[in-house]
Amino acid sequence: MKLGEIVNTSLVVQTFILSGALGFVGLEYLQDHDAVTRTLSDSDKNVYRVIIGTVAYMVYLVLYSLISTIEEFGQVKVILSIFATMAILFFGEKGYVIYAKKHLVEASGASRLDARETAFTNPYSSEGYIQADMFDLTGKYIGSGLLDKVNLMAGTSHDVTLVSLPSGYKAHSNQHDADAASYLCYIDTESGIKYYLTYFSAPVVE
Repeated sequence: MKLGEIVNTSLVVQTFILSGALGFVGLEYLQDHDAVTRTLSDSDKNVYRVIIGTVAYMVYLVLYSLISTIEEFGQVKVILSIFATMAILFFGEKGYVIYAKKHLVEASGASRLDARETAFTNPYSSEGYIQADMFDLTGKYIGSGLLDKVNLMAGTSHDVTLVSLPSGYKAHSNQHDADAASYLCYIDTESGIKYYLTYFSAPVVE
């Protein structure tokens, strides 16, 4: 095998590895920032990964071709192409996240997130607090607290963890009071729990 063939084969392998890795990482980033629903099936995840990976592949090849025309870069052209591709993909995904958050409801009327994701995402701030007053489907009071951890990924249980309400927050043990005070009510039909949710953009100060 000639040196040129080895280099070309190496370039193809490097590009496929890069695009595959960026496909996985890119989807995780979009899901973590509420630009893509976490409830995707495995086949749908693969579609997103292939799309992101293909974009990364094309960007890498274009950048590599451009950088290869500059003789001064020599052997570092591959490294430069990789880092340039990662930077372009990162800023592109960041821009899409900003766009998606401003357009959670698409032009078709469909929501980018499902009902559970929407309910447990603070609309005021990602760092804000969410108070949950919980009741069963018969209206029996279960408890109140600030949401700490919520399982939103597909195929996971609907468990949540709460922390006790700090001073300044009021628990609503009566369903009527909870309904009046909350922003919305999310009904988890799987666990049989109604969450009356109140969103805070900053800690409550007495």
